[in-house]
Amino acid sequence: MDTAFLILAAAAFAFGQGGRLLSLLFILAVHEAGHLWIARALGVPLTSIRVTPFGAIIRSDSLAVLGFFEEVTLSLAGPAANGLLALGAMLIRQSPLGSYLMVTDEFIILCLGMGAVNLFPALPLDGGRAACRLMGRWIGPRAAVCISGALGYGAAIGLIGYGAYLWIGGAFTPFPLAAGGYLIWAVWESWQSERFRCMRALSGRQSRFQQAGAVTVQRLRVLHTLPVGKVIRSFRGEGYHEVMVVDRRGNTLGIIGEDQLIRRAVERGMDVTVGSFLRNR
Repeated sequence: MDTAFLILAAAAFAFGQGGRLLSLLFILAVHEAGHLWIARALGVPLTSIRVTPFGAIIRSDSLAVLGFFEEVTLSLAGPAANGLLALGAMLIRQSPLGSYLMVTDEFIILCLGMGAVNLFPALPLDGGRAACRLMGRWIGPRAAVCISGALGYGAAIGLIGYGAYLWIGGAFTPFPLAAGGYLIWAVWESWQSERFRCMRALSGRQSRFQQAGAVTVQRLRVLHTLPVGKVIRSFRGEGYHEVMVVDRRGNTLGIIGEDQLIRRAVERGMDVTVGSFLRNR
């Protein structure tokens, strides 16, 4: 549980917003259940889940080698779950169950609001992660993360400005200021994580090599038209990989080391062909 979330929860109860907080917790649980269900369907092992004021941050080393469709689907699963929850709440209110279950307009608005906010293309939100992968296909992951991170900072500044406006107007509430301040920190953390997550496996291998002084070398023979992401997903075991790139006739075009492949994937994305790396050496 994130410390900032606990502080905001305590503030909510202190300001008499405990009931609203419980509704938000339920909506957040459904949001994250959407992510977890898709992650399980895709076979993505999760390393940690941290609940924050804007949702939960899911960590997994396998995210670095997910395909484009899989990663975007995983990112958008949470907002989709919120949309389905809002639809279900509206249907329940119109059904005979509506007389037994009190479904308020505020609950539906909170459902839709949670989904809509997370679709904003700014880190660390779900929409930011999907936007990073989408933009990364054309401008590379580093540039995409910079743009999405900048939008996250813009959203944080907007929240702080709104909180200051309310304060000046005599309607002070701590939530916009606290959320804006937290978002600045969260964007910076996600920015660092997204920029270098493709390097995690590589840095771990380098550390083991430095400790052992020797490492097994495995050679892969791949077609030059294969996307880099598929090549990296083919890496197995703890050894170092050399990638022999061949054309359709089987002629060797060149050899790329694992470290060179991952570093260039960080710059240009996981969807470009491995052969393009040889042409730009």
